[in-house]
Amino acid sequence: MAKYFIDYIQQNNEQQSKIYVSSGAGPEQDEEDTDTNHQQTIDTADNRIELIHPNHVLKALKEFLEEYRSHRKTTSQAAYQVATLDDRDDSLDIEYWSKYPNVVDERRERLWDALLSGLQKYHSILNARTKLIDENNALAKQNDELRLLLSKYMQSKVNQELQIPPSQIIQLQLAEQSAGNGPGVGKTTLLRRACELFLQQTQHIPCYGFYTEEIRGNSGSRIGFDIVTLDGNSRASLARINEYTTSRSSLLPRIGQYNVFVDEFERIALPLLTNIQTPCICFIDEIGKMELLSNKFKDLIQTLIERPNLILIATIPIKPLGFVDKIRTRKDCHLITVTRDNRSGSTLRNELMAYIEKLTKNIA
Repeated sequence: MAKYFIDYIQQNNEQQSKIYVSSGAGPEQDEEDTDTNHQQTIDTADNRIELIHPNHVLKALKEFLEEYRSHRKTTSQAAYQVATLDDRDDSLDIEYWSKYPNVVDERRERLWDALLSGLQKYHSILNARTKLIDENNALAKQNDELRLLLSKYMQSKVNQELQIPPSQIIQLQLAEQSAGNGPGVGKTTLLRRACELFLQQTQHIPCYGFYTEEIRGNSGSRIGFDIVTLDGNSRASLARINEYTTSRSSLLPRIGQYNVFVDEFERIALPLLTNIQTPCICFIDEIGKMELLSNKFKDLIQTLIERPNLILIATIPIKPLGFVDKIRTRKDCHLITVTRDNRSGSTLRNELMAYIEKLTKNIA
C-alpha cells in the first residue's frame, strides 16, 4: 500500500507543478500563498518527506482497489483457462505411444516367464515341505503319547498277574539284540585292559594303535565317539550327532545318527600305523563302518595283515560287513566273542593275554 501511494505521488507530480503536503494547504488556496507552498515543498524535498494530501487519499485508494481487482481477475482467468480438444496438438501422439510396445523385449520377457515358472515350482516345493514338517510333528507327538501309554502299561500291577508279562518279552528281545560283539558290549574295555597289562611287563615288544572312546553330553546320553592314541596324548573327533556338529553336517558321511569326520580320523590314525618297526603289536579299536569310510585306512589294514612279524589285535562288529568278513574268514584269524554275559570277570582277559603271549614268542 505504501509503495502504491509513493507511485501515486510521483505520477501526480508529473501532472502537476505543485505538491500538497500535510500542512493543510489545498488546491483552494489563493495564488498569494503560492510562494509559501512552494517553500514547503522545497523543505519537504530537502528532508525527503513526501506525504499524500488528505484530499487525494480516497481517490488513491479507489484507484488501487480497481487496479487490484482488474489484475486479480485477469490472473484467475489465465490460471484456469483450459485448452479445448480442437486447440490441442496431437501430431506426436502416434510416435509417443508406439514406443511402449517395445519397452520389454522378447528376451527379457522369456527371462521373466522362466523366473515365474521357477518361483511357482519353488512355492509348490515349500508347500509340500510344510506338509511333511506338519506330518513329522504330528508323528512325534503321537510317539510321545504312545511312549507314555507304554510306560503306564509296563508299570501296571496287572503285569504281575499274567503268566508271561510283556516286560519279560521286551527284555528277552533286548538281550538277543545285545548278544555278541554289539555296540557297548565291552570290546573296547577288554582291548584297553589287555594293552595295559601287556605294557606293564618288564620286557615287551613295541605297541602301536588307538582305541575308540564314547563321548557323552551333559544329560549322560551318548553324543559321539573320539579316537585316542594308546598313550592318551592325542585324540580326534570320530563322529558326532547333528546337535554337536560344528561344520555343515550335509557334507559329512553319515552312519546311523552320527556324522563321521573322516579327515580327523585319518589325521590321527594313519600316522600311528604307517611308520612302525617290527616285531610289534598293533591294537586297533575298531575296524567298523565308521573307520572303513576311509579308503586309506582300509588299505593300511590290509598291508598290516600281510606284514610279517606283526600281531594285529582289533575289535570288529559281529554283524556282516564286507571288508571285515574277509578278515574274519582268514585261517590265521582267532576270534574271541564278547557278550554282556561273559564280559565280566577275568576269563576273557586271561584268554586274550595268553594268546598274545603265545604269538609274541613266535615272532620274538
